Amino acid sequence: MRAALRYSFNWVSGPAILDLVPWEVEPEAETNRQNRETARKLIEYAHSVHMKYFAFANEFTFHPSLLEKTGAELTPCDPKFWDAVQEKFRMLLTALPELDGIELCNDDISGFWGRYQPFDVMHDAPDCDWSYEKRFRTFVNKVQEVVVDEFDKTYFHFTWGLREHEVHCQPEVFRSIFNDVPVKNLYLMPKITRGDRWWHQPYNPTFNLTEHPTVVLFEPMNYYESSPAHLFPTFSGDYFQRGLQTFLAPVDSNVGGAAALAGPAESDWGTIGAYGYVLYRLMWNPRESMEQIARDFCAIHFGGEVAPEMAAIYMMSAAAYKYGLHIEPVSYGQFNSLLHMRVGTFPADGYPVIDGGKEHLEFLRKIYLRCAPWRTETLRALEHGRATAEEMVARYGAVKGRMRDQKVAEEIEERLEMTRNLIQTNIGYVETMFAYFDYEADASAGMRQALADAHGRLRAARADFEATPQFNYDLFGVDVLMQNAETMLGDRDAALERLARTPNRAEIERLIGEQQRRYREVLETHRDKAVLFGRFKILVDGQDLLIVRGGEYRIKNVRWDGAHVDVAEMPAALPRERVTVVPRDIESRPMHPFVVQQPSAENDYEARIYLDDAPGANGWMVFELYYVSQPPESLGLDMPWAREKPK
Repeated sequence: MRAALRYSFNWVSGPAILDLVPWEVEPEAETNRQNRETARKLIEYAHSVHMKYFAFANEFTFHPSLLEKTGAELTPCDPKFWDAVQEKFRMLLTALPELDGIELCNDDISGFWGRYQPFDVMHDAPDCDWSYEKRFRTFVNKVQEVVVDEFDKTYFHFTWGLREHEVHCQPEVFRSIFNDVPVKNLYLMPKITRGDRWWHQPYNPTFNLTEHPTVVLFEPMNYYESSPAHLFPTFSGDYFQRGLQTFLAPVDSNVGGAAALAGPAESDWGTIGAYGYVLYRLMWNPRESMEQIARDFCAIHFGGEVAPEMAAIYMMSAAAYKYGLHIEPVSYGQFNSLLHMRVGTFPADGYPVIDGGKEHLEFLRKIYLRCAPWRTETLRALEHGRATAEEMVARYGAVKGRMRDQKVAEEIEERLEMTRNLIQTNIGYVETMFAYFDYEADASAGMRQALADAHGRLRAARADFEATPQFNYDLFGVDVLMQNAETMLGDRDAALERLARTPNRAEIERLIGEQQRRYREVLETHRDKAVLFGRFKILVDGQDLLIVRGGEYRIKNVRWDGAHVDVAEMPAALPRERVTVVPRDIESRPMHPFVVQQPSAENDYEARIYLDDAPGANGWMVFELYYVSQPPESLGLDMPWAREKPK
């Protein structure tokens, strides 16, 4: 609340709705009673400083007792299901009438834990023939009947979503849903961007389509930056300002407020601090000079003497990242416009530890083909980003000595170097990709030399990047391409023949499925000898490696969001001898946990278990790990994908 006040926000989002509803079962009933007492004190403080206090939920999430109470089935076609939806909010506001309102979002349902469960109203229960629009419209109307009509509270609804053809991106879908939804006390919250937080994308087209008052949802444009990546801040001021002005331009504009999806810190000169400060100034005056805003921000953090120079560097950051990291021909017209990079990661498609990078190369081939008609222009755009980063470094060199805090001055220098080296590595990645597929198509000496030169530049850029102080970036995709380029340079024909023999994804998944069936057989046959050494419950979004050595484990994120560990118990240690690790799946998506590396002397007796949440969004993986004191080949559990391609 103090941070919100500092940045002129007059409402805050407090505890999750699931933690406040008076469920009629223990231990949740008592836990939530205590949570409501705490919330009442916070609400009282918020009201004393003229702030509104809301509670948030991803919907529909619930406690199983709610279905028992209402006799509902999880389908929109059951009228009792809508009774359950309404009862959840009726219970909440009856028990905590001090709340000013609620905030809900129906996409990417990740806000549940413990015994709570999710139900995707818009997509689950395919046997129900209700359309997406009817499901969405009914949900909003049913919630509004309780929150607004019965309790006279305010209802904020995020219209953000992950799918191109749904409410977040499509004006006609938006109109179809909300044209018949009452306006009273309902604020819709579209995000400023059509897609997620990437550059090279249009503003959201769903503003000013209905009469509902609207709050612009802002989010930092730094999808390439993780907290430990140690990059120079992204300053999104111009982009935010022009978007807000676009939405305010119609004479009947319904835009009435702003929301920060990432909460600003009180004293932060990084991306989030700059983002919060820009929103603070724009809420007071959407037409104020952005250069002045940047100068004032830098004066606060670095002193007035260097504010003009530092503001200029900050304002250059958007161009450096936008042009230096995005591959422009593939960065328009889709929800995800930064395909080859993610938060602190160059991801690798497929299962590189299994397929040798075959699927990742096919992913890169699509980028190559999209860029080929504009190859010169693509590289020119990337070079503009690199040159901008170089100019930022040079400009800072002239001002560093006048910074009032030399520790901060040194950190900024490191971050600028990190940004420049990230961009240089990205350019090397793209150039090597182009050269790799050129040499694949044309075996001439000239093409081979071009690949060797590009690979050499990438190797040097990667080394400089990794040597930058506080380097913390995962280079999975870069390394897969480099390894394949090296193989191609060593023996082109043999490299292409190996890739041709390597199973494709469908074949690999069939082999994995066969091995997973074998897991069950081995555990049944050796149930008296198998030793339980690990119990895990992990929320996976994408792909992760669970790495176990001795009595310790760690998780290495491979793709999409990092894993969240709910349970990790190791009742025994993995021995330092040749054994076979066998997972027992308890609950997971269709791609269950599987072993990609059995312990051996060569890997210092380390086991690696692959976790792949295949269908999208995220999902729980609940499983146990056993070991059997026999080598894998004796149990039929050697790596089947290491053999020749199936006939």
